[in-house]
Amino acid sequence: MEVAVRSDDVGTLDVADYTPAYAKVAAAIREAILFGELAPGQAIPSEAQLVQQYGVARETVRRAVAMLRGEGLIVTEHARGSYVREVPERREVIIRPAAVVTSRMPTADERDRLDLPEGVPVLVVEQSGQTEMYPADRVQLRVQG
Repeated sequence: MEVAVRSDDVGTLDVADYTPAYAKVAAAIREAILFGELAPGQAIPSEAQLVQQYGVARETVRRAVAMLRGEGLIVTEHARGSYVREVPERREVIIRPAAVVTSRMPTADERDRLDLPEGVPVLVVEQSGQTEMYPADRVQLRVQG
């Protein structure tokens, strides 16, 4: 699950690579999740462990974790840590070719109503004068035709 975020010289970043350190840390954790090294429900390493493992600042780790939470890969529980999110079943929603689809973060009320963990966006579909909202982690949109 390690990713090179520093050069051979301790404490220096690889200046030839312009990818932000938080994105590299997020990529390493994402890869571990996608390849099954971290299973659904399993805790990811603590902030302190990630800081030590990758030799980055605590804020860098926080940004990496926030990125993964925003992608819906992990959930964070106050005072307990971050865990790999269970992947819910997806259902297919058929939309018209002229439909307008946008994504955004839900309000607290919408998150409660849809039973969404923090960090999972919603898809807003506008078609035929109607607006529908779907949890982005539970639907797959398919254009009719």
